[in-house]
Parts: sequence; C-alpha cells; structure tokens
Amino acid sequence: MSSLSLLFILVLPIIGTLVIWPASKKNDKMGEIFVALICGICVLFAAFTPAGDFLSINTGFHSIRFTLGDINRIFLLFSTSIWCLVALFLTGYVHHMENRARFWGFFMLTLWSVICVFLAGDLLTFYFFFELMALFSYFLIIHQESTEALSSGNLYIFTTFVGGLAVLGAILIIYNNVGTFEFEKLNLVIEHGGLKGYLALVLLFVGFGIKAGCLPFHFWLPRAHPVAPAPASALLSGVLVKSGVFGILQILRYTNSHYLGLVLIILGILSTLYGGFMALCDNYPKRLLAYGTISQIGYIFVSISATILAGAHSLVAPYLHIYAHGLSKTALFLAVGYIYLKTYEMKQLKNLTLVPLAAIALAGLNLAGFPGFIGYTAKILTKDLLLRLSTQGMFFHWVEVIFRLSGILTAAYLTKIFFCFYESYLKHRVKNPLSNQKEFNIMIFVLFLLVFMTIILGFLPIAASDVEINLYSPAKIIASIFDIITGIIVYLKFKGHIKRPVLIPQPSYRNTVFKLTGYFGNLVQRYIHLPISIDLSIALFGISIPLLYLLLILYLKPY
Repeated sequence: MSSLSLLFILVLPIIGTLVIWPASKKNDKMGEIFVALICGICVLFAAFTPAGDFLSINTGFHSIRFTLGDINRIFLLFSTSIWCLVALFLTGYVHHMENRARFWGFFMLTLWSVICVFLAGDLLTFYFFFELMALFSYFLIIHQESTEALSSGNLYIFTTFVGGLAVLGAILIIYNNVGTFEFEKLNLVIEHGGLKGYLALVLLFVGFGIKAGCLPFHFWLPRAHPVAPAPASALLSGVLVKSGVFGILQILRYTNSHYLGLVLIILGILSTLYGGFMALCDNYPKRLLAYGTISQIGYIFVSISATILAGAHSLVAPYLHIYAHGLSKTALFLAVGYIYLKTYEMKQLKNLTLVPLAAIALAGLNLAGFPGFIGYTAKILTKDLLLRLSTQGMFFHWVEVIFRLSGILTAAYLTKIFFCFYESYLKHRVKNPLSNQKEFNIMIFVLFLLVFMTIILGFLPIAASDVEINLYSPAKIIASIFDIITGIIVYLKFKGHIKRPVLIPQPSYRNTVFKLTGYFGNLVQRYIHLPISIDLSIALFGISIPLLYLLLILYLKPY
C-alpha cells in the first residue's frame, strides 16, 4: 500500500496541469487556488510517505524506478515546499502576465519532472526526468518571448544539451561495465572500470555541474535569470540548480572518492569568490542575484566536500546550506518581482514601499549568516569542518580563509541590492506601506513566510541535538556580525567604483551543437560496445530528449 503514496505524488502535478490549463484561459481564480492546493498536498506526501517506499513501472524494456530514501525526502520536501509557496505567490502575480495558461502548464510540468528527479531509483530514470525538467523549464525562461529571452533560452538549452550528453555517455559506460543502471553500482565502476570508470565519473560530474551552475559551467545562469519572469527565476535558482547538487551527492554517496572531494572544494571556493565579486560589480538586480547563486552553490560544494573529507557522519551542514539558499533566494527573486510589478517595471517609483524591502533585508541577512537564521547555522557548521581539516595542511587553512572572505563579499553584494531599492524608496516614499489589493497582500504573505522559515529552520539542529558544537558562543556570534559589517563597509567604500567586466563571449550554438553531436556519436561507436537489447531503451530514454533540444536550438530563432 505504501507505494500508492509515491504514485499519488507523481500523478498530482499532472492533474494540476490538466486543471489549470483550461482554467487559466478562462481567468478562473479557483483553478489557480486548486493548483496551489495540489502543491501543498505534494508537500504533505513528501513529509509523511514512509521511508523506504518503492515504486517500479515496467515499460517493457526498462523499469522506471522511484524510491524514497532519506536524501530523496530532504530534496523532495525542500522542492515541493518552495513550489507551493511560489504557486501561492503566482495567484497574485500571474494576472499581470500574458499567456498565463502556458506558464501555469509548464510550471506544473516542471514540478512533476522535479519530483521524478528527486525520487529516481536508478541512473536512467534520473537522466530521463533530469532532461525533461530542463526542457519544461526552458519554456518558463522564454515566457516573455523577447529577442533576449529566446537568445538566453537557447544558451540554456544548449548547455543543458551538452550536460545531458555527458550524463548519457557516463550511463553508457556504466552499463557497459556492470550491466545495470543502479546508483549502488557506481563504486564498482570506479574500482574495476579503470580509465573508463574515471571517465564516467568525470562525465557525471560535468553533467551535474552544468545544471548546478558552478564554475566553470556557470555562464548560462546570468543570462537566463534576467529574462525569465520573477517566479521562474525563483524556481530556477531556488530549486532547479539543486538537481545538479543532488546528482553530485549521489555520486559521492556511492563512490566515496577523496579526489572528487578535493576537486569539489576547489571549484566551490572559486565559485564563491567569482560569484560574489561579479555580483558586487553588477547593477541589474536579477543578474546580481544570478551571480549570487553561483557563489552560494560554491558554499554548498565547499560544505559537501568538507563533510566528506572530514569524515563526518552527517550531511547536516550541506543540507542547511541548500535550504538557506533555496528559501532566501526564492524570497529575493519574488521580492524583486513584486517591486517591479508594483512600480510598473521601475517607471513609477512612487509605488515602492518599505514592506518588500524588509523581506529583502531579512533574506539577505540569512544568506550573509546573521545569528538566528539558518544561514548562520550552516556557515558555523561548515567553518567547524574546515577548522578540523586545517590541521591536515595549509591548503585547508587557506580554504577556511577564502571561505570567510567569500562571506564578506556575500554581505557586500546583498547590501548593494538592498540599497539599490532603498535609495529609490527614500526619494519616492508613500504614506501607506500596504496595498489594498488582496493579490499584493498574498504576495507579501509569501515573502515573509519564506523569511520566517529561514529563522525556524535555523534552530532545528539545536532542538534536535544534531550538532556537537556550541553554535551561539560569543566568539562565533561576534565573528559573524563582524564579517557582515565588513561587507557593508566594503560596499559603501567602493560604491560606484566597481564595474562589471565582460568575460564571457557568446558562443555560436549551431556549429558547436553539430560538432558535439558528431564527437559523441564517434565516442559511442569507437569505445562503447552495447548489447542489442539496450538499443531501444537508450534511443527512447536518452537520445530522444537531446534531439528535442537540438530542434529547439536550430529552429527557435529570436525575432
């Protein structure tokens, strides 16, 4: 009977899609509330479905497998909770958008694919829905259909296509070596696969790293965020990039690779510095937040690798970083979207009020690691892990120093985005800080619920006695507040003097895609010999999705 719970949570988003698509065309408010309710029910199923639940759907050539372990539940509960709050926010926001039915439809389809990704029981199931998730989210990014939106959407779909090919190549190697798609067999591939085994590991890491948006696979993030509607950007940054983190966690969970931990900590540190510096240099709020996402993904990578390398038995610190970033970045993007909506794309600043600015300030304090928030708990736990590792050599000591420097950069760029709107508020303040329209009040409620969750979750590890250190010692509190104040001073000192460098040339999509497709075909033919029985499975589950991407890149031109 327990597998019925998984079946329900997999079917509910599809029901929501079938309901909301015709309801939105008729401007049916009840249909939108029904979809928000469905998202809420998904949260309940994610929270209360028994651990170890398993569901297998036999397709005739490959069984689609779903399972609910501890790591699956953490990501599933995280993603459905944010999706539910964004759906509630959309009930007020979406009426100011065009093509509402299409947006709602792909909103629910993306949720369905995200749920499938976080419940995937093997590599091939994971890959199939991993690619579908990227395909559905593409239509959220290009929703405005402007030339810039379509161009940025093409870059997003191109990078996802490359990442998908990398993951597919790894799956082919793994199946060729161990004859299965199970995550649990990854360690056998690394131990006995020789060079091919390490090639599979690298390909998986590249594919998941692209989706996570870490350095050097970050270049699609600053392009996609500014053109997407604010709720889509919130989901892209708050949830979708975590699918790449989930994939990397699955690799580390079954391989225990020390070298991968070292690579991860190096990329994490570089991502925190680069993302923080570029965010401080940028003046466009949504692109600034996109660079902030790169930096925060770096924090997550450092926390994961520090946990693995220090031999810690619990992944509390990485999970807290994931929740801290997801909740706060969702709140920040939604707050920016709310301000744009209230001020008619910043053309009537007299409508700017103090309420969304308060949400921006509180969400920023969480990401900066102010005591009392979940972000503070995550950073203290990660610093403690790095302090343990610093006894192993100067490398980890410098990692700890750079980690703290990155925290100062985080405080600086978050101060920048706050003052970006606060200075306008001081010039055009209004007497009544709240809107009389119910839809705006709903959006404000969602913003502060997200911020409230960052405070509540910050104290959970203490209440659960899941940490062995004193999180709120005077020295730790003073150090965290000092870093935040230093970041504020850095912004105020260099305000107006830092300009954004142009570092990333725009690639030629079509020629590159054709070349990569050809190289991949040669790789499969030359190095990987598959049994005939798997050809149909790979064709349907693997190659069909990248081919759809290729068609989109070739035929969806900006106009």
